[in-house]
Amino acid sequence: RYGYDCYHMITTAQKHNDPYYEALGYIFKVYHLSNLVSLFGDIPYTEKVLTVAESETIARTPKAKVVENIINDLEDAIDSKALPAEYNRREVKLVKRAKHVEDNSKDDNLVE
Repeated sequence: RYGYDCYHMITTAQKHNDPYYEALGYIFKVYHLSNLVSLFGDIPYTEKVLTVAESETIARTPKAKVVENIINDLEDAIDSKALPAEYNRREVKLVKRAKHVEDNSKDDNLVE
């Protein structure tokens, strides 16, 4: 689910020629992929949209290859120079607040 959301954000930003949101899409993609490889090591990984049948037969990609792609995506986001080098105090507060809300919502979904 998150992989498709990132893909959609990246392709929509490209269609509208918006490098800022394209770079953010890559950052989100990297974030989710890094969580997956940290948890599972080798993961099913592809850059194309799959049908349900294709998704059931995809082989696992070695962790090293996924990490290589993660680094390439991060370098592309940085090289685009679309993201600001610094964030002002208000933007930092918004990110911290969003992180707090996300952390608290995870607790609500725990099964005992």
